[in-house]
Amino acid sequence: MKHATLSEVGLCYYYRKNNVMVEEVVRKYSDMLYRLALAKTGNTHDAEDIIQEVFLKLVTSNKSFNDDEHQKAWLIRVTINAGKNLVKSSVKQKEVAITESYNLADDFDIKTLETHSLVYPAVMSLDEKYRVIIHLFYYEDMQITDICKATGLGENTVKSRLHRARNILKEKLKGVDFS
Repeated sequence: MKHATLSEVGLCYYYRKNNVMVEEVVRKYSDMLYRLALAKTGNTHDAEDIIQEVFLKLVTSNKSFNDDEHQKAWLIRVTINAGKNLVKSSVKQKEVAITESYNLADDFDIKTLETHSLVYPAVMSLDEKYRVIIHLFYYEDMQITDICKATGLGENTVKSRLHRARNILKEKLKGVDFS
């Protein structure tokens, strides 16, 4: 399922940024960024807001990219920062927490059956600092060095969080039959 369209983020169909159609960028990265925003916030509505903000920043920035990997890292960094800003915002802090029923399978198909099992809900229950690292490593297939660049964290910090998150997940999923 496509999560961001040009009309949703208010972009003109013919708008060009550094000779790349913004529509192509939206099509290429919207699902990945949505999943990352969802892992960051745990809320579909906030994730959608973050995606719109990220693509709006892409259009309004004067940023030029060396290649696709540079652009992808920038988009991930902006998504993570937008998630942090949302969590810190005074409006969000005053908001009454409403538990929304969320079924990942209805929203998008992640690549593997793991998302439809007990694994993804266990990942979503992790603290945000672990959840984002796990998401980038396993669901977006990013290398540790790429995660460091995208998050601004040191390599040892990323490795440590990945190790801790795995141990927490191992404990949460203890006794679960995966056969």
